[in-house]
Amino acid sequence: QHASAVVLLRGTPRLEDFESAAAADRDVILLRAKVELRENATYTAAYPAHFGARMSVELENGEVVTHDVPDALGDPENPLPQEAVCRKAQMLLASSGYSTEAAEELVSAALALSSGGTVDALAARIA
Repeated sequence: QHASAVVLLRGTPRLEDFESAAAADRDVILLRAKVELRENATYTAAYPAHFGARMSVELENGEVVTHDVPDALGDPENPLPQEAVCRKAQMLLASSGYSTEAAEELVSAALALSSGGTVDALAARIA
């Protein structure tokens, strides 16, 4: 319920959206209380080959908007674009204490591996 409320309110969630301060956010609390989870037989039957979900939102005017995602973003069947992988890596590195510049350098060193970069150069950025 929390993740659904965050996505509906803010779009793509950030790590901060799952910290205690965000969990106490009044808007998130109010929307989270309205979120109802139900099993969807179609997606249950497709699991574990596919890890999808359906979200239906009833608007104030009574209209119901439904969105199906047969494969979760980031799964092999629905991979993240490289830009999104880089943003996520930088966000995770920043949350573990790397400066923005150091995180960018580490991601660049990792990407360089496919075009002749060395593991030593990557390891130097990790240390």
